[in-house]
Amino acid sequence: MITNNNAANNATAFNINANAFHDLQNTNSLGGKAEGDDKTFDAWLGDWEYAIDRTAIVAITDHKGQIIYANDYFCKLSKYELSELMGQNHRILNSGHHSAEFFTELWQTISRGKIWRGEIKNRAKDGSEYWVYTIIVPIVSQRGKPVRYLSVRTDITDRKRIEEALQASELALRQRNEELQKALADLKAAQAQIVQQEKMSSLGQMVAGVAHEINNPLNFIAANISPAQTYTKELVQLVELYRKSYPQPTPEIATKIEEIDLDFMKSDLLDILNSMKLGTHRICGIVKSLRTFSRLDEAELKLANLHDGLDSALTILGHRLKAHDDRPEIQVLRQYGSLPNVMCYSGNMNQVFMNILVNAVDAIEDYHQQLKRGLMHPRSGDAIPYSIQVSTRLCDQNWVEVQITDSGLGMNSKTMEHIFDPFFTTKPIGKGTGLGLSVSYQIIVDRHQGELICTSEPGEGSTFLIRIPVTPPPGSFTS
Repeated sequence: MITNNNAANNATAFNINANAFHDLQNTNSLGGKAEGDDKTFDAWLGDWEYAIDRTAIVAITDHKGQIIYANDYFCKLSKYELSELMGQNHRILNSGHHSAEFFTELWQTISRGKIWRGEIKNRAKDGSEYWVYTIIVPIVSQRGKPVRYLSVRTDITDRKRIEEALQASELALRQRNEELQKALADLKAAQAQIVQQEKMSSLGQMVAGVAHEINNPLNFIAANISPAQTYTKELVQLVELYRKSYPQPTPEIATKIEEIDLDFMKSDLLDILNSMKLGTHRICGIVKSLRTFSRLDEAELKLANLHDGLDSALTILGHRLKAHDDRPEIQVLRQYGSLPNVMCYSGNMNQVFMNILVNAVDAIEDYHQQLKRGLMHPRSGDAIPYSIQVSTRLCDQNWVEVQITDSGLGMNSKTMEHIFDPFFTTKPIGKGTGLGLSVSYQIIVDRHQGELICTSEPGEGSTFLIRIPVTPPPGSFTS
């Protein structure tokens, strides 16, 4: 076996010898033999063969590509006897590894009288395969047409096996690296989810605690407002009876009546009590929404009313929906279908609703800011410019859908590709962590075996579609 450096040196020698042979054919130095004369070729080959034939894998074919000579190294490597090779085409060694275009290019090169170099994978007689670095030198006639082809090969099987092993190792390392990258991404996502869950758990405990502390005095106030209204009405009636029975009050009483404006006080006091009653009912509703949102008593998988979760999230976000500065009020359009109670982690579902609704409000405020700066044109048509539509429906009897659509700024395709990636956010520093939608996706897709789909167009708002099963198949939920 010879090395590639030897092969390169041989190639130079073959070029020189081939040129010298061409010169011999084009002169009468050997008696002026005619084109293709075997004696002229044999005379040249005799000297060449002794030096080269013993160090390389050599074969010679005629102009049609049929083997007319093969040395011992060629026979040993191919495991064919010389008699089996004579008159055969090199296709006898074809391993099927190379394409037809490969051999077409090879033949076109040498048929034009040019030297071809390359690596070829052959198949020996016993079926084993081997690689050879091959140099094919055309021997041309006086007219410049090839009459024979000299091929010199170097066995590079071991090198190719090492290369293939290295390639396989590189591929395995690349695959392992991709697996590690994915594992790292999953770990980061899991860590982010744990952090977010702990954050929401702490928030839930705080909210539940505040709601509990507010609830006790609130219940006291709510319970006493109705009796206070009754007592006040009775006192007013009593005062009216006194005024009727004693139409001429004493000067001191008359002065006091005028001082406190008794007639106005009577009507205003009842209005104040009515306002207090309405405010108390409002506070009771907020406290109930806070307790529904925290769901500390419903951390396990159980039946839940999704509408309660949506309403509680919207109530908590009420202060952000109101008009402020020059921005109009954000209208909430509810289109609730008839939904059964759904087997789910209700606390997690409330977290999803809150994350999506907060993003919807942010998107609408971003739209408003762009509109103020003249970077966008007001929307035309039937769309309400500042609105969030929340609709629900039962589909296929086994799945429920919750669709939340905002009239906000919308997103381009580049942003859409990453909205569910952990820590990806388009919000300024301090306003968003990039975990809300990522955690929401994990809750819906991974934990509830559902679907979370977003569609959006720049300037046209965004729609989030949540689909979860009404009753999950056994063992489908992850903890």
